[in-house]
Amino acid sequence: MNDGGVDVTKYLQVFLDETGEHVQTLIHAVLSLESGDADAVHEAFRAAHTIKGMAASMGFRYMEQLCHALENVLDSIRNNRVDATSEVVDVLLESAATLEELLQNIETQGQEVTTDAEAETEISTLLSKLDACVSASADTMSADAEGAASVTKSCESDAVEEKTEKREGRNRTYEITVVLDKSCMFKGARGFLILKGLSEVGEIVKTTPPPQDIEEERFDFEFKVVLVTDADEADIKRVLNAIAEIECVKVRELQEESQETKQARTEKSKKREEGIRSVRVGIEKLDTVVNLVGELVINKGRLVQIARKYGIKELGDTMSIVERTITDLQYEIMQMRMVSVEHIFNRFPKLVRDLCRKLSKEVEFIIEGKEIELDRTVLDEIVEPLIHLLRNAIDHGIEPPEERESKGKNRKGRVRLTAQRERGHVSITVEDDGRGIDVQKVKAKAVAKGLISEADAARLSNADASALIFTPGFSTADAATETSGRGVGMDVVKSKVEALGGTVEITSEKDCGTRITLRLPLTTAIIQALLISVGDELYAIPLSSVVEVVRWSDLNGNVRQLHGEQVMLLRGSLLPLLSLRCLLELPNGEEKPNAVVVVERSGEKLGLFVDSIIEQQEIVVKPLGKLLQGVKGLSGFTILGDGRVVPILDVLTLI
Repeated sequence: MNDGGVDVTKYLQVFLDETGEHVQTLIHAVLSLESGDADAVHEAFRAAHTIKGMAASMGFRYMEQLCHALENVLDSIRNNRVDATSEVVDVLLESAATLEELLQNIETQGQEVTTDAEAETEISTLLSKLDACVSASADTMSADAEGAASVTKSCESDAVEEKTEKREGRNRTYEITVVLDKSCMFKGARGFLILKGLSEVGEIVKTTPPPQDIEEERFDFEFKVVLVTDADEADIKRVLNAIAEIECVKVRELQEESQETKQARTEKSKKREEGIRSVRVGIEKLDTVVNLVGELVINKGRLVQIARKYGIKELGDTMSIVERTITDLQYEIMQMRMVSVEHIFNRFPKLVRDLCRKLSKEVEFIIEGKEIELDRTVLDEIVEPLIHLLRNAIDHGIEPPEERESKGKNRKGRVRLTAQRERGHVSITVEDDGRGIDVQKVKAKAVAKGLISEADAARLSNADASALIFTPGFSTADAATETSGRGVGMDVVKSKVEALGGTVEITSEKDCGTRITLRLPLTTAIIQALLISVGDELYAIPLSSVVEVVRWSDLNGNVRQLHGEQVMLLRGSLLPLLSLRCLLELPNGEEKPNAVVVVERSGEKLGLFVDSIIEQQEIVVKPLGKLLQGVKGLSGFTILGDGRVVPILDVLTLI
């Protein structure tokens, strides 16, 4: 990754982050183009052009040449020389997938490919496909393999600016005239290298013609650059002499900047100042800061306890200020970790399209709620579950077009992916209007696999029978295929979501469709919780699950027996009333209910009577170890200020 003698390895992470985003933009734009959005071709072209420039600046030639060929196809589409047919879109998406693969190789191996021979074959094949897409146009790309391997290098002028280190003490302005050799075949590539080399020793204020024209070869063999630098003429010529195919270089110092030059320099300076207001921070660094804030929260609790125990007024007053500051700090850190679900939702249209074409199904894929935000940690963990749910909806749920027509349905099925913000949670739903779950078939499969007995199957409700699809090793497919039938997938969904402290709910109706909802916590790091006691034990209930707290004495005899179960009458509504001691299976002891915690589970309210309410407190969530993962009713632990370890209850799985 060294081009023109300039080390660019320090920009690798920025390259990976930004290029990954542009590849996703490219995929999304191509899919929109196929859906009839004619304007999407401009977005796709800009993404391909930007990736090409960045790849060129880093010396990644395979990505560069692939993007160059992509530009040719997209340019032909936007000039109405080529139609965006399904076949053309297939090649564009295959190219985007190859870009993703090359990017992954760079991230894991530090290089685009393992062996050049294999890459040459693969890239050449893909370039031939792209060339075939525009073979009928006047601007067709050469099919010559040597020409395809050496394409024009260009990059956005902004990319050059971002890679320029700020210098102090610039006090000379030069006008540099560069004349390229008349035999130079790739003027744009040479122009790019010249601009990049000069930007390393100074600030490029102006070019004639503009940078984009230089990069796209819209000039003869000569262009001019106005450079502000503290280097001398010899330094400038030394940089340019390292670049091949330059016929001559003329450097003239300008004694006084023109008004136009001053204005251009001011605008560039403002742009750079605005740019540095935003910086990229790795998720690992944010995790470290969150852990440190967590330690602050724990020790804050300890200091508050000391102030109360010893009645130190000054410490108590100071802690009230510190507490507010730490709370604000925690909020800001949490906000930094929040990312919109669009970050992962945009990956799925291509997956759905590819699967539909493979299975010969027609599907309208709808995405809603992309603006909803989740903790980055949670977001990364739900990608795999959502992939399984979407594959399951299309493979098992949506019927083939002919079957749908025979049922009186539209030939085209519908799959909807929706994100919604709920009370302290985010729900993500995958819903289809397909064949639904055949409960009897599920029961029969479960019995055949020995998962349940025939007697148990007969007693199962439809909802419980549907939930059997989440059992490890279970599948309703009659034979294993590339996409299903191996008994993996749905159990992964359940285990992943529960490990995050969330839940999975499923509702289905035969021939009407299936709806699977994932309820996920907004964050898994620091939460507000209600500390309660049962006997001598302390427990924490996340405040997001708590609706209200009612003193036992305020019920005034409104606790009754209904069909052998306790219920409570609260403001005209009957709520089930359960003993937390019994749910936790604690040793028998005298129950002294002092309060009822009203919690919400799957939209239904119920009461838990406890011995006492301690306080509401901010707690740091410590994840469960491997031995405790999946334990019913437990989502993690927290450490109090005095060092006590307190279990955090998961109301959704406890009841």
